[in-house]
Amino acid sequence: ESAKKRKTGLSVCVFDRLSSG
Repeated sequence: ESAKKRKTGLSVCVFDRLSSG
């Protein structure tokens, strides 16, 4: 479960970075 949460957080971070530009 921890790994899943960590992966989700990373995905969100990458998505936010892409959206930011």
